[in-house]
Amino acid sequence: MFLKAWTFLYIIYWGFGNILTKDIPDTRPNIVLIMTDDMGLDDTSFRGGKEFLTPNIDALAYHGKILNRLYTPPMCTPSRAALMTGLYPIRTGTQHHVILNEDPWGILDNITSMAEIFQAEGYSTNLVGKWHLGMGRKEFTPTYKGFDTHYGYWGAYIDYFRMRSQMPSNYSLGYDFRRNMELECPPEGSYVTDLFTREAESIILKNKGQPLLLVVNHLAVHTANDDEPLQAPQDEIDKFDYIPDIRRRTYAAMTSKLDESVGRIVKALDKTNQLKNSIIIFYSDNGAPSVGLFSNTGSNWPLRGQKNSPWEGGIRVTGAIWSPLLKNKASIYQPPIYVGDFLPTLAAAAKIPLETWQLQLDGLNHWPDLVASKTNTLITTNSDREIVHMLNEIYHVKSFMKGQYKYIKGTTKEGQYDHVLLERNPNVTDPREANYVDVIQNSLVSLAVAKFDESPLSASKIESLRTQAQVECGQQLHTTCNPLQEECLFNIWQDPCEQNNLARNPEYQDKLNEMKQRLEELRQLAITPRVGGSQIDNDPSRHDCTWVNFLQEPVKNCTQHYVILNEDPWEIFQVEGYSTNLVGKWHLGMGRKEFTPTYKGFDTHYGYWGAYIDYFRMRSQMPSNYSLGYDFRRNMELECPPEGSYAPPLTSLRFNVLTALSHLYENQIHDEALSIIWLIIINYKCVPSLGWKH
Repeated sequence: MFLKAWTFLYIIYWGFGNILTKDIPDTRPNIVLIMTDDMGLDDTSFRGGKEFLTPNIDALAYHGKILNRLYTPPMCTPSRAALMTGLYPIRTGTQHHVILNEDPWGILDNITSMAEIFQAEGYSTNLVGKWHLGMGRKEFTPTYKGFDTHYGYWGAYIDYFRMRSQMPSNYSLGYDFRRNMELECPPEGSYVTDLFTREAESIILKNKGQPLLLVVNHLAVHTANDDEPLQAPQDEIDKFDYIPDIRRRTYAAMTSKLDESVGRIVKALDKTNQLKNSIIIFYSDNGAPSVGLFSNTGSNWPLRGQKNSPWEGGIRVTGAIWSPLLKNKASIYQPPIYVGDFLPTLAAAAKIPLETWQLQLDGLNHWPDLVASKTNTLITTNSDREIVHMLNEIYHVKSFMKGQYKYIKGTTKEGQYDHVLLERNPNVTDPREANYVDVIQNSLVSLAVAKFDESPLSASKIESLRTQAQVECGQQLHTTCNPLQEECLFNIWQDPCEQNNLARNPEYQDKLNEMKQRLEELRQLAITPRVGGSQIDNDPSRHDCTWVNFLQEPVKNCTQHYVILNEDPWEIFQVEGYSTNLVGKWHLGMGRKEFTPTYKGFDTHYGYWGAYIDYFRMRSQMPSNYSLGYDFRRNMELECPPEGSYAPPLTSLRFNVLTALSHLYENQIHDEALSIIWLIIINYKCVPSLGWKH
């Protein structure tokens, strides 16, 4: 009887307690992170660009705080890993390269993600868009790494209309669009930026009282597949017909759809009365690739470098934060902030005690400064904030900032990305620029957030912020630096365009040594970079033309789009007494000597084993991981043609045929002429201008 009485009282107490708890609203802020992909610093108009406007993004920046010195790693996977973990890439093994769709790895199981933390603390966690942190196993994917829902794609990029991704490493083409773990097939003709926007709106509209973590990782403005890299609806492209360059015009249209997305997401928060308790961050994962692989015409002007480089153009990105919780809004936040800082900063805003998670983060908490009454308009020279931008021991590239100084040694792509790669065009101006202030004040974002302003956002304030947000290069070029040949040291606060190398100045030798010593200490913390391992088992042709968790999924279709026969037909000609000779490209394997031409039926081979080479230097660089190597041989031995030799297919074909004929007739081997010429022609069947058909 006594036990039953206590049980009854406990049930009453428990139920009453739950009623009280249920009635107490959760006041923790909603958090919305909107990430653009491969956008240049100069491609948001609040930074001063006038070629095309981004009114919603600009309004978010002007009504909130411009993150003036926001830094990220220079490539997709390491940047996203830093966001999710609060760790430098050297601590997650992502410091070398991105995770390719066919790579068998992802973020390590013993590393806790932002989504897992917020999920455990009672947040509704949702990812819309790109993941790019592994797909080989289901455990690598978003809904196994802390997200309640995911709508988007697992890999690096997709087509904007067809949702397929083709990897440049082997041209594997597969479908990659899902809702959680299931394939999703949007209506035909859907534009992916619009799909992501609608999904974000839907999540916001359905959210009922639970604090929200919404991460919107847009595909825009990353390129799609090589056959049509820049894509936007034609009616959107037509709005920018004043831009003469069709690629840049399409990029402007892609950016415009992205800007519209920002406006619609903010409007949805306002419509559901959730904006009053929200934090919104907009930023790019890295700088724009102006040239080279995945180039999208994005502009990092006036910064040096681009995506996948150690320079400011690859790592200093556009960004802004808005919230009614901020103090001194409509200002520029000057302290350096790293993408890995978002985790501790947002956790502090959400009152999540990270110390209980024992994470040992590299990121710092900026929330006290963001909500402080004082304005962060100056960088104090006493700041010793350090950021490891790049520490890639495979490519021998180091880029490290400590306080006002930045150290660089080594670079990528042999220095091809080491300059200002796309300058601002003053002769091309968006017609809306004449009414810029009105455009900003009438944007969806401004109409939604203006009610939370501490004071009305005036035209003069907008123009002042826009001017202050532009990067000024400072003093003119004095002593430049080639990091392939020497060490570079810059005062990055005074010289943001990295024009004046201080490493040669005796006055800075102590600072140079200090930077190198600290970088060596950080290097000791690095784990082994997780690289490569791409596997044919994740070729989409083996999985119903779909990118899947290939380490766990059975092969469903063994048809490959490349066939290498065990017995090459030229062995037959060789056995029958023909002289068999190959000049030029092979591309049927080189992993073993037994795969190469002289082991597959050719008496002689003069040319290259791989996919392609440079026309003058005979080197080949693979787009999958930028590996660069010499590939020109006579039979099995390396061949070094005279310096300056040129080998285009047409010229080489004519030269090779004439040389072969000359050799034949000089030696009176008339009967072999047809077979040798025919073999040479087969090798050049892929040259469109010849029209050869096989």
